[in-house]
Formats: sequence, structure tokens, C-alpha cells
Amino acid sequence: MRFFHFSVAVLALCAVTGTTSAQKLVADWTWLSPRPTGLTLSSVAAISGTGTGTGTGFIVAGQGNLLAVGSSENSDWTELPTSENVVSCASANTTVWFVTGTGSVLTSTNGVDFSAVSLPESAQAICVAARDNVVAIGCTLGRVAISDNGGASFTVHKLLTDGNCIDLAVDAYGKVLALTPAGDVFALYGAAEPVRYAPAFTGTFTSLCITANGTLLVGSEQKGVFRRAPNDQFWVFSTLDVPGTVTDLCVDANDTVYAALKSGEILHSANDGVTFTTNTTVAPLTILHMTPLYNGGMVAVGTAGCVMVRKNANSGWQQHTTRSAFHATAFLPSSNSSLLFGCTDGSLFRADRNGTTTKLPFHANGAVRGLSTGGGSVIWMLTDHVFDNLFTSSDSGATWTQHLSTDGQTTSSFRLFKAVSPTCLYAVRLGTIQKSADSGKTWTAVPVVINGETRNIGTPVEFVSENVVWAVDYSSNDLYYTSNGGVTWTTVPHSSMGTPHFIAANSAGAVVTGTSVSFNVSTNNGQTWTRTPETARPFDIAVASDSGAFAILSANVLYVRYRDDATWTAFPLPGGTDYASYGSDKCLTFIDNHTIAVSIGPGTVAAVRLRVVSGIAENQSPLPPKERIVRSDQMNISGGITNGVIGVYDVNIFNIGGMVAGTASLTVSPNAGVLSGIGGLAKGLYVFRSANDGNTLQQPAVSGYFIVW
Repeated sequence: MRFFHFSVAVLALCAVTGTTSAQKLVADWTWLSPRPTGLTLSSVAAISGTGTGTGTGFIVAGQGNLLAVGSSENSDWTELPTSENVVSCASANTTVWFVTGTGSVLTSTNGVDFSAVSLPESAQAICVAARDNVVAIGCTLGRVAISDNGGASFTVHKLLTDGNCIDLAVDAYGKVLALTPAGDVFALYGAAEPVRYAPAFTGTFTSLCITANGTLLVGSEQKGVFRRAPNDQFWVFSTLDVPGTVTDLCVDANDTVYAALKSGEILHSANDGVTFTTNTTVAPLTILHMTPLYNGGMVAVGTAGCVMVRKNANSGWQQHTTRSAFHATAFLPSSNSSLLFGCTDGSLFRADRNGTTTKLPFHANGAVRGLSTGGGSVIWMLTDHVFDNLFTSSDSGATWTQHLSTDGQTTSSFRLFKAVSPTCLYAVRLGTIQKSADSGKTWTAVPVVINGETRNIGTPVEFVSENVVWAVDYSSNDLYYTSNGGVTWTTVPHSSMGTPHFIAANSAGAVVTGTSVSFNVSTNNGQTWTRTPETARPFDIAVASDSGAFAILSANVLYVRYRDDATWTAFPLPGGTDYASYGSDKCLTFIDNHTIAVSIGPGTVAAVRLRVVSGIAENQSPLPPKERIVRSDQMNISGGITNGVIGVYDVNIFNIGGMVAGTASLTVSPNAGVLSGIGGLAKGLYVFRSANDGNTLQQPAVSGYFIVW
């Protein structure tokens, strides 16, 4: 299943290296995940005959400027060109109706052109329902605007209350049912006066539906579901096998009633709402709205982009594309460039290099704080559960076993953990580094002794290998470094740069620290430091194991630089995401030497690919003479091609800003190539890459760059 829980993006970074005076990085964010992202989805409507497939199409509406069209047959999404904050939507006769957060109403018949609907008496809309030619719009102050001609004109009906209309239903005869928060239900039909059904009890009501035989059902926050059959004089309780706050009710094509609970359960009733039983699927987040599809399927949406789809009446529920409200806090890269990551809610996910993300069946009791293997086949996981919180998995994370040491020591107080080899494990407990040389069977304290005095260690601590460890002393803001597994320690001065809240290092001597206002880089194990000119607060830092790449996440910007380059390049996170609002959990790691994983907010993980493109145009001089101007339709490329093999390639051309500038044909010979079809390009630096590589984490068949003067 694609993107079961987390959205994934790819940032292709092309490092222009060679003999030029300065390296450059080119960024191109491309979303691989289906939409919507982590926004709260407040409404969903089934649509038919609008290009998404009769009976299978639906539209989701979000609070946060999101409208997207999807299909139950796949997980691809088409975003609609409107920036309105939509709180409710409905569809009938290929027309979709939207109620915005400002109380206005929009309509569209093609998903491209939107027109505003003027309601009589300047009514402020709250919700909408539609069936055949009847369109009902619930409004403030106890008003409902109803059209019986497909929306050509509306008449405003006044309910027998000033309460807002919060939910609507339309039966097969065109009768409109309206619900207020106090539980009043009003039946509206033609010009007749509204018929009031008194509330079932004193409380807060949320949702309304009507079955084929006319039975009314209302959902409440306190008492579950109430029903009232056509000949009943009073409301009666429906029996729910799972109690809870009901957020929505709906009826599918087979007259099965569904009730969504705030806790995530979806219940169903096959006996007109008399009893409800648990469905086969439990949603990970709150379901806010459901709708039946024309083919017997169902769609349910909710908080953090949760979309659950039942393709037809006989299929089970699938999480089409779900966004968790929780954060990714622990990462574990594997040798094939896939990524295992854990979250603050204890969930675990695996994403492959093409962006396909799958939720693993195990769910930890507590936030996942560490994942590591040390190069072995066993995965270690640390959680923040109050009891023993160390687990192992020997089947790639499918199942987990709680790990207990044989020497009687508890792991419940571990705050950091890392396996640096299949047998060597490190942890931090109560200000002391702990080490195990026998795969966690026994543990020994590794004191940090400086000038005969044992130091109390805080976090962060960076465990690089069995021998190399970096630690922080908050009393002095200095760093401590060992290259022999803690037998001896060396003080690395750092106090002049501030308190290090983050530290990342590799075995090649690269070290990065982050303080409250800056980040600092050393390429020689802390002998010398370079303080970056940026003053934004770092939220996490990472160092590649041996490629010489550094990455720093600071608020809504990702900074990247290479080991031998003094220049940092800033790349804004997609959508202007500001990590400052999400806390300071672990959010950045290298998947491999050229790929970075970034947690950029609730339910959003991005994959960043660093791609090195070497060589320059034609004669391999640092820069061609200025009088050399490309006037023809082709250019000879004697350098600047990577991964090239003999052949002819269709290539895409990108400018220095990462935007597509055109297409061309590249003919590659053993030592050179001819690029044809570039005569219309303006002066500048351009990157090319083969058109068939898509926008995945895989390397293109051929890539490079050239300069037009």
C-alpha cells in the first residue's frame, strides 16, 4: 500500500563540482506521496461522471487550503485550483458544492472552474448536503437554504430555534433533515412548516442520517447513537459494542449504517441502527466525516489527513493515504537505502527508496526514541516507556521481543541507546554512559574521567563506533572525546561557542554541534571549529558516514554543505513548514552517504537525495571564455556526464533554480557527448538528466551540466 501513514518528498540536490571556483547546489522538491498531506480533512463527497471514474471517485476537503480528488481504485490525487478553506462538501448530478470557513458557498462541475453561490438573506453557511436535484445548505441562526432545482435558486427556511444547523440529510423523497447541536431535528419538505423532533436528551449532538425506511439516527458526544423509527414517538438508544463520542453517521447503498467514533473505531449496523458492531478496521486517528460511494464503497476522512477507503460493499477498509498527527523521532537506514522510522505514538513504518511506505504491525508502548543495528541482523529499539523499554527484532521489524539483561539490570532508565556493532551497545542512564560487549546480556558503566574527576554526562551523546564516543558536560559546555572505548577521554574546548544541544560526528573526524543560536563544524575531531554565519536556531544536525556531507535543520530551512566547501546552501522545506512549532525530537538522519531523511512536522517525512554532477562544458576549463556563446542548436560535452553509457538519451534540462527549462537529446560516445536541441536557452548554468529517471531516489541513467555563455 503506498504511503500508509507518512507523506514522503524527494529533494534532488545536484552538487556542481570540478574546477569551478564555487560549488553550487540545485534543489527540486517533488512530492511522491498522494495527497492530501497532514491537514485535517473536514469533509468528503462521492462524485460520479467528473473524470475520476463513475462510482469510485470522491473529493476530500481540508481545513488548510486543500481540495483534492481521488478514486477508490488507486491512491493518486489531483489537487483542485482553489485556496479556500473548505469545511463541508457534497455532490449530486456531477456538481460539487463546497462550504468555506468564511460561510460562503462555491460550486463546480469540472473541478477547474469555481463559482460563488449567493444565498438569500445573506445566510452564513455551515454545512451542505445534496441528493438528485435537492441541495440543502445549513446556516447560522437556525436557517436552512434549500433548492429543489439543482441549485438554480434557493429558499431560506427558518427552523423553530436560533441554533445553528450543523448537519443535514436528504431522503429519497427530497425531504431535508436538519440537526442542531442541542439535538433538535427538523424535517423540511416543500413549503410546509418544519416538523420538530425533540432532543433525545440534554447534551451535545454531532451528526445525523436517515435510513431507506425513514428511521432517523443522531450521534452524540456523550451517549452514542439514538434512533427513531417512523412510527415511534420517542428516541431510543442504539446499542454500541464500543462506547464513545460519535463524530459522524452515514448510510451506504445497502442501507448499512456506519458510525465513526472520536477514538478511531468505525462501527456498522445491518438492522436499521438497532445495534452497532465494530468494523474490521480501526482508524489511527479521529474520523470526522464519511460518505458512501455509488458502487457500494465508502470513504472516511479525519484529522491529520486520514483517508480510509472501502472499495465496494464486499471489501475491507484500507488506509488510502494517512498522515499521522505524531512525529517521526527515530530513524534506521538499511543497506538498500530503505528507511525504518518510529514515532512519538509508538508506531513503526518502513519506506523504500521509491517512496512506498508501509506501517509495521508492532506498536510500542511509548514513543520510539532509538533504532539501530550496528551492522548486524538484529534491530534494537528504545522507547520511553516507564518500565523496561528495550526491544529487539530479528525479522526486519515485523515482530519485537522485550530485551532483558542477564545481570538483573533494568533498561527503564535508558535515555539514549545505540548498537554500534552486532555485539557492542551503548546507552546513557542517569548521567552515566553504559556499555555492553555481549549484545546486552551485561552492562558496565563507562565513566568519563577528566583530571581524575568523574564527570556527570548529559545529553546529547554521540556514539560513533565501539571506540569513538562524543559526550557533553553542561557544567562547562565542553565536549569529551574518546577514541579507545572510554579508557581515556580528551577535553575538546567548546565553551566559547555556547551550550551544545545537538552533536553529530563520523569516524573520519567530522563533527557538528548545534547551540541555541548557531551550528559549528569541525573536520578534524574538534581541533578547529568554523562557526556558521546563520543565526537561526538548529533543530537537528547530521553527518554522513564518509561522503563528507553535513546537513542541518533550522526552523523551516534545510542547510547542506560538503566537507571541503565553506558554503552552506539553504533549501526551504516544502510548503513553508516551520519545524519550530513541532518540538525538538530527532528529525534528521542520513539514510546513506547521499540521502537524508527529514521529519518536517506531524506525519511528514522527506527524503533528500544528494547527487554529484562533475565536469563542465566542452573544453573542461574552469569557465569558457565569455566570447564563447552558444548560438547553435547543439553543444559538444567532453566532460560533465556521470553514469553515462554509449547511447542516445532524452534528457530534461533544469536551470540553476531547479525549474524545468526544456528538453533535449543527448548522444553519448565513449568519452564525450553531443547535446542537441538547446539553441533557445538563455545564458546560464543548466543541469541535464535523463528523462526516464522520474523523480525517485534512484540515480538517472545519465546526468550532467553545461554552461551557456
